[in-house]
Amino acid sequence: MRSIFTMMIAAAGTVIGALAMPTAANAATITVNGDTTGAPTWNRPFNLAGNLSGTGTDTPYDVIAFSVDTTGDYEFEITSANFDTYIFLYDEAGFDPMNQSLGLQALDDDGGAGLLSLITDANGDNATLTANLVYYIVVSGFSNSAFGTYALEIRGNGNVSLGATEVPLPAALPLFLAGVAGIGAVGRRRKAKAA
Repeated sequence: MRSIFTMMIAAAGTVIGALAMPTAANAATITVNGDTTGAPTWNRPFNLAGNLSGTGTDTPYDVIAFSVDTTGDYEFEITSANFDTYIFLYDEAGFDPMNQSLGLQALDDDGGAGLLSLITDANGDNATLTANLVYYIVVSGFSNSAFGTYALEIRGNGNVSLGATEVPLPAALPLFLAGVAGIGAVGRRRKAKAA
């Protein structure tokens, strides 16, 4: 019984570990392809103070959660899009479309090629990230009619993990642990009866 119990605990650790790991890119550059067509809308800010735009009052946006494994400077560049882009970097405080200044770390309208956006320390932006924290890039448009497909590159010294979230407690974990405890109790009862 002890070997079955040990194997179940090892299997549980493997399953829980796999559930907690986000998707990681093993290169210094990762590309995210997205589309803001039909996406939720917000009144985007136009400066770090969180002042709201009079042009982008109902602009579609897309949110990408990510983390990095190495503290340092990173760049965020829209490399292609069929609309006038605007990007925003939010820190671990999170992204709230109704509280646009909360956690806003950097933003850019046309720092890239043409009407494309680029956040980089070389432009004076604060694109310094801390390892293992969750950050958010918001891809939006300059105006309410600016939306469509885009490609976003994230570049830096560390690996980028997309879809990073705080490690959740899977809903089935308490039930699983109760089952493991029940198996252990049955084993102890059998052992007590045999003695």
